[in-house]
Amino acid sequence: MFYIASDGAITLTASDLNAANGLAVSLDGKTLYVIETEENRLLRFKIGPAGRLSDRRVFLNMDELTHHVGHIFPDGVKIDSVGESM
Repeated sequence: MFYIASDGAITLTASDLNAANGLAVSLDGKTLYVIETEENRLLRFKIGPAGRLSDRRVFLNMDELTHHVGHIFPDGVKIDSVGESM
């Protein structure tokens, strides 16, 4: 994943993502959510100055929702009007 600054500088902000297929930023601009379709999960990063990402964590593992009976392949993510990731 790359960050493009207002001056046009491009910086690699996250690597080792498997089929990232959706991004959403929290309403306060402090959290980035990233769907990894092939890994069946939603990741959460803290957004720092100059778009730096830190504190990478699994926010939701889709396989846990089905108790590992079947795969859910997420395709996109959004933030609702009250700031919740969906």
